[in-house]
Order: sequence, then C-alpha cells, then structure tokens
Amino acid sequence: MSSYLREQCTVVIRGELLLRTRSDAELVHDTRVGLRRLRSALRSFAPLLTPDAAELEVLEEDLRWLAALLSDLRDADVLGERLTARLAALPADLVLGGPLRDDVTHEVRQALAGVRHRSYEVWQAQRTTDRFRRTMRAVARWYDRPPVAGEPLSDKALRRAGRELLDVAERRARRRLADADRVGANDPAAPELAHRARKAFKRLRYTAEVLEPVLPRAVELARRAKKQQRRLGSHQDLVVEAAFLRHCATVLPTVEAHHGFVYGLMLAHAEHEAARLRERA
Repeated sequence: MSSYLREQCTVVIRGELLLRTRSDAELVHDTRVGLRRLRSALRSFAPLLTPDAAELEVLEEDLRWLAALLSDLRDADVLGERLTARLAALPADLVLGGPLRDDVTHEVRQALAGVRHRSYEVWQAQRTTDRFRRTMRAVARWYDRPPVAGEPLSDKALRRAGRELLDVAERRARRRLADADRVGANDPAAPELAHRARKAFKRLRYTAEVLEPVLPRAVELARRAKKQQRRLGSHQDLVVEAAFLRHCATVLPTVEAHHGFVYGLMLAHAEHEAARLRERA
C-alpha cells in the first residue's frame, strides 16, 4: 500500500513540476490519472490509513479540484483527435470535395486551441493560491511518509480486508450502473448517471489492481471493470463531443451556414453512436 501511494504521489508531483512550462496531451493525461488513482486510494483504502475521515475528505476534495483544473485541457485533446477523425471520414460529396472539410477542421482546431490556452492560464494562475499549495504540500508529505496505519498486515489479514474493500467497490459500481440503465436514452439525467457509473467502475478497477498481488479474484475483476469503464468512457466522450458540436454550430461567431451543416452532420453521427452504445449495454 505504501509503495502504491508513493507511486501516485510521484506522478502528481512530477506532473505539477512539468506543467509549469508545458501542457502536452500525454503529460496532462498522466497527471490526471495519478490524481484519480490517489483519490481512489483515499476513498477505497480509508480503513487502512491513519488520517481521520475529515482530513481524508478535505484532501480528496482538494485532489478532485486539482484534477478538474486539467479537465478542459484533457477534453480538448480528446476532442481534437475524435473530430479530426470524424471530419476525415465524411464523404467528399457532403463537404464540397474537401475545401469545406479543411475550413471546418481549421475552425475546430482554432476553437480547441482557445480552450487549451484559457484552461492552461487558469491552471497557472491557481498555482499561486493557498489551496493549490496546501494540496501539493499534502501530496509531498504522503510521498515522504505514506500514512498507512500500524504494522504491515499479515497476508491473511490483508486478504480479508481486501475482500471487504473490493466487495464495497463492486457493489457501488453495479448499483450505479443499474441506476444508469433504469432511465431512457432521452432522459436528461442519463448522461450524468452514465458518467457516475463510469467513475465507480474506474474506482473498482483501481482498487482491484492494488489488490491483485494478494487476491487472485481481483485480476479478473480489474479486467472486467476496465472493459466496462471503457464502454462508459466512450459514451461520455460522445456526450462531450455532442455538446462541443452544438456550441460550434450555434455560438462560434465565425461559423457560416455551410459550416453549420457539417457540424450538424457530425452531431447526428455522434448522437447515433451514443444511442448504439446504450443499446448494447
């Protein structure tokens, strides 16, 4: 447990240092993953840690806030890849043989570059705040001395505690998936419920991965959780994509009528793919 916590703290500390001067997609992604894994450990393994519930809650909320600062950066990177591929796949007769595709591609890239620039400016501005500094000091302390309770558990005790923690995480994930499945695809709550289910399966996966060395069952559970997480993640990516396309078609001051047609076409494709994913769930 100590080595796992130290590993995630290392990722976060390294990410914060490098993000002072650059914001490439891989660095943003790795830093967010480190923050998510550390948050997941705080919640899933709280009984094995020394800080009390109030202290853990504060740190978890601070880590959530830190990850949210990078959210728009990550979304812009994912959208750039998805929309470039979607534009390239449009039939030539629908995009006037290519020039229209090039115009819209340029417009999308400009819009996403603006999102990245503004998001990175927010991250840099927050680095000087008390909350940012407090959070990074806490991560540094956890790196120096991971707050794992008491003496190392015996293998038997660790397996028993691990089974209990894994059962809790699995029940939560299944419950949230059932909540998402109960509503119709057109229900306004559907995207948020699916997103909550995705986060629960991500936490289940991270918990299982930590326990793989002592619980053989955790290996298969981590594999299945990762598969479900990816399916729900694909759906969430489509929700974000659809929202961005609506924004492009209705808000961008430079959008022209024929550009709006292309955005509408891509939006229809994204919504159709999202519906198919829900049908296969």
